[in-house]
Amino acid sequence: MLKTKYEKYIVKRSAVVFILFAIIDFIFFKNKLLVFLGLLVGGIFSFIKFGIWAILLSKLFSPSSNGAVMGKSIIIFMILFGATALLFVISALVNMSILLGVSGGVLLVPITIFLLCLPGGMGIKNNDFIK
Repeated sequence: MLKTKYEKYIVKRSAVVFILFAIIDFIFFKNKLLVFLGLLVGGIFSFIKFGIWAILLSKLFSPSSNGAVMGKSIIIFMILFGATALLFVISALVNMSILLGVSGGVLLVPITIFLLCLPGGMGIKNNDFIK
């Protein structure tokens, strides 16, 4: 899963954001354990989804890609979209505190990527992620 230095960079920073979310969970929420459980499940799902997307995009943008690769990528995207919706529905049926944690966990990698791009896009800091 973690083949490039950028994938490792994102996963390391996502782990830091996960720890930050967990600390915020234990400080501010009433159902600490349920929210943390949802955060854990959502975070694991987010990392798996990130790994699948990394594989899909590397195959899709390779010079030897063809129409079949694009069709498979669209099908896998739809499966991931459905799995995300199913995870949200199941967590909402179980407990709303778990849904809150799952929402934070699923958004873990996208929030991390946004936070990594923000300073570079504003010209504040140049890092290895944005040049």
